[in-house]
Amino acid sequence: MPSHAYDQVVKIGVLALRGPTQAARMWSPMAVYLTSKLPGHVFTIVPLGFNDVVPAVEGEKVDFVLVNSGIYIDLADRYGADRIATLRNRDRDRWYTEFGGVIFTRADRVDIRILGDLKGKSFMAVDETSFGGWWAAWRELRTAGIEPERDFRPMRHGATQDAVVYAVRDGLVDAGTVRTDTLERMAAEGRIDLSDYHVLNRQHHEGFGFLSSTRLYPEWPIAKLRHTPEELSRRVAEALLQMPPDSEAARAAQSAGWAAPLDYQPVRDLLMELRVGPPGTKDGKISLPALLQQHSRWFLLAALGVLSLGLAAAYVVTLKRRLGRVRTQLRQSRDALQEANRKIELVHAQLLQSEKMASIGQLAAGVAHEINNPIGYINSNLGTLANYVRDLLGVLSTYEELERDFAHEPGIQARLRHVKVKMDLDYLKQDLADLVRESQEGVAHIKQIVQDLQTFSHADDGEWRWADLHKGLESTLNIVWNELKYKAEVVKEYGELPRVHCVPSQLNQVFMNLLVNAAQAIEERGAIVIRTGRTGDDWVWVEISDTGCGIEPEVLPSIFDPFFTTKQVGKGTGLGLALSRGIVERHGGRIEIESEAGKGTTFIIHLPVGTELAEQPQEKILGAAVS
Repeated sequence: MPSHAYDQVVKIGVLALRGPTQAARMWSPMAVYLTSKLPGHVFTIVPLGFNDVVPAVEGEKVDFVLVNSGIYIDLADRYGADRIATLRNRDRDRWYTEFGGVIFTRADRVDIRILGDLKGKSFMAVDETSFGGWWAAWRELRTAGIEPERDFRPMRHGATQDAVVYAVRDGLVDAGTVRTDTLERMAAEGRIDLSDYHVLNRQHHEGFGFLSSTRLYPEWPIAKLRHTPEELSRRVAEALLQMPPDSEAARAAQSAGWAAPLDYQPVRDLLMELRVGPPGTKDGKISLPALLQQHSRWFLLAALGVLSLGLAAAYVVTLKRRLGRVRTQLRQSRDALQEANRKIELVHAQLLQSEKMASIGQLAAGVAHEINNPIGYINSNLGTLANYVRDLLGVLSTYEELERDFAHEPGIQARLRHVKVKMDLDYLKQDLADLVRESQEGVAHIKQIVQDLQTFSHADDGEWRWADLHKGLESTLNIVWNELKYKAEVVKEYGELPRVHCVPSQLNQVFMNLLVNAAQAIEERGAIVIRTGRTGDDWVWVEISDTGCGIEPEVLPSIFDPFFTTKQVGKGTGLGLALSRGIVERHGGRIEIESEAGKGTTFIIHLPVGTELAEQPQEKILGAAVS
């Protein structure tokens, strides 16, 4: 066996979920594989407990780290760790690049069938910083209205994934959570019987073969550290991406090798929602230096987009100030409405646009977030594509040089052709296709958001046209989606509707007001239901319902009055519903409300398909609305 006494030692720190012995057994073959692929280097595995990762990185005791996705975000923000590949987790003849958590109890616990049954029970998770073994499940528990420290008696954390599984099996705790694939792997090793366990909140993800109770997130990345040479990182990434799925290193790790690094923004979203972000954050909000460090490349690529958003934000601020002035004018002229009818008509039109832009201002952060997500993975994909092209061109150039240098050496020429034929670049074909597809989808998403934002930000030209109400609802949902998605499940029950003669942008404003109000009325996770239908040949209706706090009976008669609001000071203008009723009535329709305190609210909009009002000049219609 050759000596490596003078070779460079490269250390890979691995998070030891199931203990250091199991970690060494799983990942040492990968170190052997990399040693064989990078002459002059000897790779070794350094198992790390949850509390060992940061000291090892701070002290530069390891050169690469293989950790869970949540810890990676911490290392990226604080120490400049940069992912070079994402693990492909194996399940028999399939592989996955995503994982989550599974929440379970004993099969014979008939008193625990759903998440709500866990209140008052004892619960165990892995380490408090374990992503799949705690944070993924915590997010689902919070969505179900369960706060662990308040509702579990007690809440415990185990040392390893296996320890949690055994604690539930042996009745030491009522229920627990581990990362997906843990139960299946322990059963395959003969350590447990899967039939002894019942999975709570079971999720069915298309193409995903492990038991799951949560949303899925990008699999573990392997990342280079700030002090690790770029050339070494590039060569390691190249070797990992070329690892055969059936190699000894892949089988030992129970994986199918490695894929190009994924976008880890969903992980960051979870950290911010739970407010358990890395130490480089405050209350779960990523600090500006950490954000700039993490996304510096796409900030450069999106410079024009950021500039446009900045100008739009300035415009919104200007309009909000104008709204304040208009409100003052309205109060001063309320007693002279009849004498100043023409002035009120003009103010009403201006107020409608100002309220629209105030709503856009409130949603601007959410729209920016929705745009940032696809920009993030488009940039990541473009970087990966560039690396692939660069490396492929480098390999081809090297072969061309060798063929020229040994043109008169038939033996060497034959070996070069043999090696070239054996090169397996198929994995690049699929990765390149996926990267291009994902980038195209991201661009389409950004384009749709920008188009919808432009539609809402433009002043209303008052043009009547035949419009599809369903398209207006979808466009509005796209704009307010970030306001809704964390509060409610949106259910759409669309009937068949004819096109309606209307001012589309004004009806879209009504939809926006009602949808945002519905989301704000829901204190925890709830539902918003949108229904549409037709009454005879001449009328259509749109119904928007929520499962929020509802409205007290004594308040209902005033709900459409200008400046009346049930929201906290600073949370609303008191104009949204008044304007909405005015718009619907100008279209010859009516708006109704049904509400019960503690159960929710329903708004029903009735609109004529075509109305003689639609043929009248806009100025006359405004006058009729306020006279």
